[in-house]
Amino acid sequence: MLIPLGTDHRLRRPSVVTPALVAVTVLAFVAQEAIAVLDPDLSTRLLDACMVVGGERFRWWQLITSAFLHGGFMHLAGNMLFLWVFGPPVEDRFGRLGFLAFYLAGAAASGGVHALLEFQDFGNGARVYVPALGASGAISAVTGAFLVLFPMTVVRVLLFFFIIGRYMIPAWWFIGFQIVWNFVGPDDNVAYKAHLAGYAFGFVLSLVLLWAKVFPREPYDLLTLGRQAHRRRQFREAHAHQESQQARRAARAAHSAPNPQADRAAAARLVVANRLDLDDGEGAGEAYVRLLKEYGADAARVTLSPKRQNRVADELFRSGDYVNAASAYSIYLDAFGEDTDAGRVRLMLGLIYARYLNNPVEARPLLERASSDLSLGDDRALAEEVLEELG
Repeated sequence: MLIPLGTDHRLRRPSVVTPALVAVTVLAFVAQEAIAVLDPDLSTRLLDACMVVGGERFRWWQLITSAFLHGGFMHLAGNMLFLWVFGPPVEDRFGRLGFLAFYLAGAAASGGVHALLEFQDFGNGARVYVPALGASGAISAVTGAFLVLFPMTVVRVLLFFFIIGRYMIPAWWFIGFQIVWNFVGPDDNVAYKAHLAGYAFGFVLSLVLLWAKVFPREPYDLLTLGRQAHRRRQFREAHAHQESQQARRAARAAHSAPNPQADRAAAARLVVANRLDLDDGEGAGEAYVRLLKEYGADAARVTLSPKRQNRVADELFRSGDYVNAASAYSIYLDAFGEDTDAGRVRLMLGLIYARYLNNPVEARPLLERASSDLSLGDDRALAEEVLEELG
């Protein structure tokens, strides 16, 4: 079992709608439980009127009211936890009123699919429609939007599976696992079709809003990542012949040079620089890893400019290659430790040691130095947050 605890996404402004939705839903549940105790008949009538169900019992308001009812405390707690974790970043991107409209539309879309598709067919046109309640469909829409808008964001999770521990995993992996579980989940009491409809609604709507430029494009949203990957493929195809020629010329020069090993390393560094100049970050990262493996850190230490060294380290970090990213950041600090970007590089290296390589001894001095070097802002706040995690 994976329980989300939070994300590393930084909000531009405090969340208002998400806490309000959590509060209203909790109050609705308290009222629902109180009425069930005080007047069971009234409770039954209210549930029949407010749960979403297909067929003759369907009423339009059920698409919304069903999202504020729950079948028990654990049902409520699980839904509100997911909303609390994934709602604020999506609200930050949609805007407050836009997020409220999106949340209610996600509830309506998932509820509508449930009303249409969830029934038992007894033949001869006899159908019994299955009622449903809960905010799961609306929250699935929120997590579907999160997957499009922030796929590379890291999610802090609590894992219960033979061992118990807290881990950091990419958002695309965590949400993708939740979606797959809706296809294979064994519990017949869960409205999986409504969940999948919610995911699809949030995913598709967010992609459309990015494509139509209603949302400003950001470096790591799903559409931008897809286009960058397509552009990198084009660059690789367009410059494969050129790079091959450069490599052959470098190899011939290395063969006749007094120090062939050094010249071959220089040719490998040239490949890294060319990839960066072509904005092919993935190819640059792969070439840099080959350079490290074949010629060692000393060969990588003497070539790239501060800007290129920083970029290739960032690309390795984004790809999840934390070991080689740490090497690249370390090489940067050895060569350019007084550069203007050195504070941020210390932050990134300390973050890798603390969260991904389990090396708090190396992480702490880097983060303390970064915290003092960086001006007030998100980077300094992140350095202080990771230091706090280290205790």
